[in-house]
Amino acid sequence: MATVKVIGRRTTFRGKTLFEILCNLKNFGKGRVVVRSLFEDRFPTEPSYYVITRAAPEMDENFDFGEAWGRKVFRGNELGEWKIMAGHKADWRLIPRDDEHKYLNWKPAQPFVHSVIPREQPFPPLLREIIRQEMKAAGKSTDKEALLPISIHETVWNRAKLRRDATPAETNTSSLPTSDSSSNTDTRV
Repeated sequence: MATVKVIGRRTTFRGKTLFEILCNLKNFGKGRVVVRSLFEDRFPTEPSYYVITRAAPEMDENFDFGEAWGRKVFRGNELGEWKIMAGHKADWRLIPRDDEHKYLNWKPAQPFVHSVIPREQPFPPLLREIIRQEMKAAGKSTDKEALLPISIHETVWNRAKLRRDATPAETNTSSLPTSDSSSNTDTRV
């Protein structure tokens, strides 16, 4: 008997393709709740699911492909109707009708607090010194410290927010280290 050596990493998918599930349901699953195992593993305390609004599977022999739309809820936030792009991945699970209320009526234990990040941050020490030397060589004033502007693409997946104006409540909420910190403690959360 020959030994089979598997090359590559193991798949993390557990379940069926979305269209294998929907083709076995009345009206192609309209109104039913489906979840991806990937999101259940990554965010166990915040539900991510779709409520199917319409589906048009390709009626091939394996029911692997098609188009489906649903009301998307990602980490407890409802995002509206989206086209489901990962329906061909074998990672879907149908939620039984008895358990749908756990997903649909979920409320967070405490409200989510966004990370507030300053709009500007001092440059790292070596780069700050290089900029100071370049400013001296150009004959510019080095009295004011150069600051690095920070830009954040605010989306559902990135929950950080830029500080609007410096209010007393927001001054110490940043987890980014400043140039004034004298300790070598790790400031990451």
